[in-house]
Amino acid sequence: MQTPTVILVVDDEHTVLAVTAGRLRHAGYTVVETTSSREGLKLLEGRDDIAAIVSDCNMPEMRGTELAQVALARWPHIKFIATSGQPRAPDLPEGAEFIAKPYRAAVLISTLEKVLTSPEAAEKLTQGDVLGRRLDMEATPFLDGLSPAIAPLTSLTLRCPPTRGL
Repeated sequence: MQTPTVILVVDDEHTVLAVTAGRLRHAGYTVVETTSSREGLKLLEGRDDIAAIVSDCNMPEMRGTELAQVALARWPHIKFIATSGQPRAPDLPEGAEFIAKPYRAAVLISTLEKVLTSPEAAEKLTQGDVLGRRLDMEATPFLDGLSPAIAPLTSLTLRCPPTRGL
């Protein structure tokens, strides 16, 4: 049995952190969460199993772009995905991926798969396997235990095939 890949999720917004972590856990990843970049660095220093970081860019004290710069310099094997409701920050280091908020679970998962998968391994994946996981992610509401007030922020769009003859 293969050990699940460990992802560090960093976001100062508790709701966004919970939803992102839930999406990743549902996709089969092991998730470590924190609400600050500085705490994220402490976690990185104490663990050797983190494969990727998914981090918000706009956080107090230490921005996500600063976390990316430090993490990629100290742990070059770790992949980095930055997220923000703002355009891609110019100080985001080369090698870091960027996802604009709001994003669908399928975008997060496919970007994570892209950064974690080498070109050789990607050829071995079947289209059906990747597509199946993406569709499953899009169809899953990640609202368990969350306030109904945030439902509009976390709802996912189901894609239905077009109807014929209309």
